Amino acid sequence: MAKMIPTYINPDVQSGAERKLFELIRDSKELNDYTCLHSLGIARHVRKRQGEIDFVLVGNGIILCLEVKGGRVIRKDGAWFFKDRYGQENKKIEGPFEQASTGMYSLKKDLEAKFGLNHGYLFGYGVLFPDIQFNEDSPEWDKDIVYDVDDSMNPIHKYIEKLSHYWKQRTPSFTKQSAISKSEIVNYFRGDFEMATRLWSDIAKAEGEIIYFTNEQYRALDQMEGNSRVIFTGAAGTGKTLLAVEKARRLFYSKQKTLILCFNKFLGVRLCKEISAIDPSGDYLKANSIHKYFSQVIDTAGLKDNLNRQAAGKTSQEFYNELLPSIFATAAEKILKEKFDCLIIDEGQDLLNENYLLALDYVLKGGLKDGYWTVFLDQGGQAKLFNRFSLESYDYLKSLGASEYRLDLNVRNTLQIATQASIVSGFPAGKTRVEGPKVEYKLCSNEDEMALQVAELINKLVLDESVPSSSITLLSRRNTGSMSIFATGIKVPRCLIEADEMNIINPPPGRILCASAQAFKGLENNVIIYTDVDSFMGDFSESINYVAMTRAKEKLYVFLDKKLKFEYQERIKSFTNIQ
Repeated sequence: MAKMIPTYINPDVQSGAERKLFELIRDSKELNDYTCLHSLGIARHVRKRQGEIDFVLVGNGIILCLEVKGGRVIRKDGAWFFKDRYGQENKKIEGPFEQASTGMYSLKKDLEAKFGLNHGYLFGYGVLFPDIQFNEDSPEWDKDIVYDVDDSMNPIHKYIEKLSHYWKQRTPSFTKQSAISKSEIVNYFRGDFEMATRLWSDIAKAEGEIIYFTNEQYRALDQMEGNSRVIFTGAAGTGKTLLAVEKARRLFYSKQKTLILCFNKFLGVRLCKEISAIDPSGDYLKANSIHKYFSQVIDTAGLKDNLNRQAAGKTSQEFYNELLPSIFATAAEKILKEKFDCLIIDEGQDLLNENYLLALDYVLKGGLKDGYWTVFLDQGGQAKLFNRFSLESYDYLKSLGASEYRLDLNVRNTLQIATQASIVSGFPAGKTRVEGPKVEYKLCSNEDEMALQVAELINKLVLDESVPSSSITLLSRRNTGSMSIFATGIKVPRCLIEADEMNIINPPPGRILCASAQAFKGLENNVIIYTDVDSFMGDFSESINYVAMTRAKEKLYVFLDKKLKFEYQERIKSFTNIQ
């Protein structure tokens, strides 16, 4: 197998053809004499300010530069057009053969400047069209250096051997005159070195990889496209809200009037913003938290006073679980003459109860029985936070012919965060493919010590590590006013501000939002500081710890009572035995 540098293909690479070739070269046993450099930049290009070669194969005495063009290829009026599998078209005046040639000569010139004219390496280039049959003749290229879909029937080393032979035949006078080793060449092109990086650099790298795998998750929608009623289930971080928004986007393009609802009011604000970016007029898409939506419809129907009168003497649970959906149903029947074509429910584990489902029947064409709807939910760790999940209601939805799809790829959290969230909570956090910085635990003897350490960490992240304030969120098991950092009387960093519906999406410049873990459910940030952890035991503690820790995308700090140290060690042992 060829030695690959880097050993993995960067998630930012969108070209499926490049990804496929990377794997073919990597897995070819016949290319074990080669070192392959993917996406080699050329700072001193002969024509451009900056160039790049897709693949550089360094063998014993030979260097081959490969240019890869996937998808459909057209040349018209001297210009080249490349269309990928998504229908995106790119136009270039410089053709792939010229691109490969100038890249090769630039690299050759650079090598000669470093090692002299007698460096002893033969140079050549090739152009690969792995998705098409390339039969065009032209004096601008020789078909012997071309790889196309017909060549893909053979092992990749056959093409490399043919290319190597071609350039040796074209340069009969070439003789190896130098003792410069392959490792020296490779080390010059892309040698190893190590420099200390700031935390934000590690976070940004993990963020890039997460974005790549997030895009992969859209395939779940593709696979369920033909089903009118679907339940997507998945742990925290599996992209449920992301898919809910993408589903809404697709429905917008098909001109379907769609209602998107969730439980959490902060998440409702986020959904409103994202949906309004897709449909600024609001003619087709509407999003909100369910309680705010219910209240708006009740107000519009002129039933607000009726609601207030009946609310007297009701407990909070009675108001939200019984009265509000009941009055909403009356209001909806009164004013919603044109029902929605589609209904999308996020945070379904908190909305699936009999009264809510009866109320939502009034907003959807065909009702829940015959209508078009999609539900995203987590039956595990998040369901126990508010204990609102009704198995009977879940079974009822399934009885309406709903298809189920399980999301098992965690596209939010790094491996380190997902693993620690599972250890502390006992709930699985889904499979993840992204490595990131380690989770840091801070053991504190009392609230004063905890508050001081949290304040010190915030100052360090902002001042020393250059982490943007907007990328940090402080969470607690407690309500904001009861957090140790505010309740102990220490000097609170001026950047801290309580999250509300106005700032939750766009925090003021230089400010760090703080909130209870319950209020932040459904949201996320690059760096989460989770404080005031004083228990691992019980459904509520396990659920809220799970929710809080899985809000972190790349870096997580957990401040906990020192008395939990032994219990944490026991949980590690238990987790290791299960694994």
